[in-house]
Amino acid sequence: MMDIGLLILYIVFGFIAFCLLLATGVMYVFFRRRKLTFTNFLNEAGRWEKEEWKPNQIDKMFEYDGETYEFDIRLCTRDSLNRPIGHYYKGNPKQQRFFPVEMGNKHITIGTSDVTGKDFVALLKSKVLRDIFNDDEYMKWMIIILITNVVVGVILGILIYFNNPEVILKIDDANTQLIVEAVKLALQR
Repeated sequence: MMDIGLLILYIVFGFIAFCLLLATGVMYVFFRRRKLTFTNFLNEAGRWEKEEWKPNQIDKMFEYDGETYEFDIRLCTRDSLNRPIGHYYKGNPKQQRFFPVEMGNKHITIGTSDVTGKDFVALLKSKVLRDIFNDDEYMKWMIIILITNVVVGVILGILIYFNNPEVILKIDDANTQLIVEAVKLALQR
């Protein structure tokens, strides 16, 4: 008959091994998916049909649903993992272009001058943020939140400080005797 402690040890190590195998499998799948190229086809019903391609499956020309399509990596949009996504109208072999990639950093035209991202950040830092923090109603709410946090912190501190009962073990208590017997049994093995 197997010892209970050894059985628990096998179960714990088995669970850890299972978690490691599962994590390895998930990482392998994610590692393989990071190199995929996606294509979206807009059908006549107005729904996108998404297809994924391995790098060796897609070239300048590829076939989908019995039709040949052109593929240009420069016309692709990107997802959050920087994987290319080509967009097509189903049946039209030309890839759709959503924006000029060569434009690079986008400019916003206000009046007669261009505003870049750096100009916008400088504008936020100088005028807008100062106006937000100088607003009376905003400051009133910030003070209310600060006072609430301080009061809750003081109340919790008082409760923790005064509600700290001392642990006393009585020799004649049944629970204490059970703990003593368990410790003696564990030390004898």
